This record gives sequence, C-alpha cells and structure tokens, in this order.
Amino acid sequence: MVCLLIKDKSLFSTTLLGCLLHSTLVILASNAKHAISIVESSSPKVFLYEKIYAGEVDDLTSGKCHDTLFFNMLRSEEIEKKTSYSFPQYRGSVVTQSIVLYSGGSTGPQRGVVLPDKWLHYLMFLQDLGDVHHSALFEASDDVILLAEPPWRFPGLIVLISALSFGCTMVQQSFFDSNKSLLLIEEHKINCVPLTASSMTSLAFALALSEYELPSLQYMVNLGGALSSKAGEILMKRVSGLGHIRQVYCLTECAIATRKRGHKDILNIGAPLPGNRVKIVRNGEKCSLKVPGEIHVVGECMLSGYLEGANLRFVTHNEEWFRTGDVGFFDEKGNIHLLGGLLDMFVCAGEQISVIELEDLLLHHPAVEKAAVIGVPSAELGECARAFVVPRSRPEDAHSEAEGIRQFIRLRSPFHKQLHGGVEFLRKIPSTEIGLPIRRVLRVRYLSATN
Repeated sequence: MVCLLIKDKSLFSTTLLGCLLHSTLVILASNAKHAISIVESSSPKVFLYEKIYAGEVDDLTSGKCHDTLFFNMLRSEEIEKKTSYSFPQYRGSVVTQSIVLYSGGSTGPQRGVVLPDKWLHYLMFLQDLGDVHHSALFEASDDVILLAEPPWRFPGLIVLISALSFGCTMVQQSFFDSNKSLLLIEEHKINCVPLTASSMTSLAFALALSEYELPSLQYMVNLGGALSSKAGEILMKRVSGLGHIRQVYCLTECAIATRKRGHKDILNIGAPLPGNRVKIVRNGEKCSLKVPGEIHVVGECMLSGYLEGANLRFVTHNEEWFRTGDVGFFDEKGNIHLLGGLLDMFVCAGEQISVIELEDLLLHHPAVEKAAVIGVPSAELGECARAFVVPRSRPEDAHSEAEGIRQFIRLRSPFHKQLHGGVEFLRKIPSTEIGLPIRRVLRVRYLSATN
C-alpha cells in the first residue's frame, strides 16, 4: 500500500502509473494534513510526497508513523541532475484493488473509496467503444485536452486515465484559473476542456471570455454536478467552435451515465453506461416511469469497498445495488433525470422540491453570481426554500436585491417552489474541492441563527 501526495501533475501521473503497473494499492491524498491522517490510520508501507510538502510533513509527524517509509519525491528536472537518485524497490502483491480515492464530503464525512483493477479497465473499455454508444469521454485519439482538475479527485483522475489510454495529448494546468485556461486553450489549440460544473460556470462568466473566439474548442465535458442552463447558454453562444457539452454523471464510488446535452436540458443525464444496470427505488419498491425515487446502480465501474483505518471493508453480496443517495426518474426513452441529492430534497406544501432546478433559475437573475438552496422548517408548509446567494456586488450592498430575487422566482415558479424561507447573501458558499455546495453547513448556519 502506497500513499501519494504530489501537486505537480506530470510527476503525479508518472508516479501513479508506476505504482499501478506494480499492482500496488494507491491511496491519493489532497493535502499534507489529510496525508498524515491516512498514514496514521492506515499505515501504508510507503508514503511518497513532493518536496514542497516536506516542512508540513515534518511538523505533523513529529517522530510518529514508524511503520511507514517516508520518501521525498523530486521533480523530473531535478532527477536528471541527481544521477544517484532511484525509486525505492517496492513491489506490492498482485491484488484486485488499485486506488483509494477520498470522496468530496458534500453530504457527509470524507470516505476512502477503494476502486478495483476492473474500474481502470472499464474506463479504457468505454474509450475503446468510441462514440458509438455516446459513452466515450473523449471523441478522437488526436484530441488536445486541458487537464485543469486535480487528479487526486475523481473528476481529474478519470480524465487522466481516459486520456492516457486513448492516446490524447494533455496540456496540464497547475490549478484551475479561468483566465489562464482561456489563454492555454488559445495557445495550444485545445479542442476539449473537461471541467466540473463549478469550474465550467466560472469559465462561462469570466470577463475575459469575450476577448477570445477559441475556434479550436469543439466540445466540453462536465464531470461533476449539474451545469446551469445559463452557463451552458453563454458558452454555446460565445465560443465560436463549441459544438456541444457532454454531461457525465459519476460519483467517487461509480460512473453511471453520460450524454451530449443541450444547454437548457440540465436534469436529463442520459441512459446508463454499457455494463451498468440502474433502478429507481421508492419505499423499497421499483418506481414506474417518471416517478422519482433513489437511484440505485450495479455494474462494472463500481467500488469494491471502503478503507476503514488499515482495513478494507468490502461491499458484500447484500449490498449488490449501490445506493447513490441521489433522487431521479426514468423517462420513456430510458434516460435518467437527476433531481438532486436525497439529503438535499425537501417537501413543501406536499410537493417534492429539486434544489438543482431552483439554483439554476436563480443564476438567471442578473444580481446572482452563485447560489445554493436548502429546505428550512416552516410551521405552515412543513419545509420551504431558502436561497444563499453570492451577489455580483458586495454582500453588504446587495440587501436591497433580496425582494427582487424573490419576485423573480415568484413570477417563474409555482407556489411550493418559491423562496418562502427568504434570501441570505454570503461572500462565499461553502463548497467541496470540486465546487459542490456543502448544504449541511448552510443548514447549521441557518438553525444556529434562528435558535
């Protein structure tokens, strides 16, 4: 077992592939504190970290973790200067588990998700299918792809593995910045940009976008969360060469569906991927068409279990169907429509509310830059919608906009979808590393203020 903490994406890619070729289980850490917690709880045999983390690692360990070999990695240009440098001779046994990825933590504590070898093979299989079943992430082996998302998180990792297996050219960006991304797309004639919904939205609303035509950019891939119709509309209108946006529905535990989408079609995430079976369940029973319930999935691109301390807890036969925690329904064409997370849904005046739809509508208001919606208690309605908004002006100057935003929703939504819980302005919405709002933090904030 090896733990990796590497920020440089080129070094990360080569090190990860080296470990996988040695059939070594790899745990991916996102920062020094996270890595040390993994080392202390799981005791990997080797901890490989980039030298920029050396000071933090030394401060955090303080002589602990004696069962783990710490190894300070050098960048490739430094390796060439140090001829005595060599990787440690480490050979893991041939195991079926390949990678441990930590979940984003949007709905609860982060968990170490164990992904098996067949998960990697399945990504390669999808890419080999090409676009015949609309299941391949990338459309041509000569695509030039921007890798801007961190590869130690699920969206960045599937981009890395799929692009390498298909033979695509990757232009690596150290961290996502919309202005820098636009410059790289133009300079390197990039024709595919895979991003999370949060990053893609930032790119759409970047002031610099109007300065570029970007004729090389043929398609984009949304890898996390629902892209707002407003952001999709802006990108399709302003980017001259953009043909379509591909929506990928995936969790850290599994990849489920993908499709080409229109910019207004935010809830339709397409049919299940080849090799996947999906059912919609409500109160323990399989749902009929267009009846919402929890999305359950079983298939090839699935986790094998969770890392709990130094032990692996495998998914048992009784847990064959993985419960995604998301709510959706099937339409008559066999496409899945995603309504939101089970914990994020609420019932107002007897009607179930999708926060995704409300957040998408809020982003069409000219004063709203970002928005997150939660259900809050209501004596009359059971629960009702409350919007947390990052305004385009300063939050302290935006309070006069609150009634205008409520009126905007009132004119476009039925009674049960209106903002009966009010509007609150924030400087920043609490989010995961890939930009998904952490709504439980907003709930705590609201309940603390009302109590």
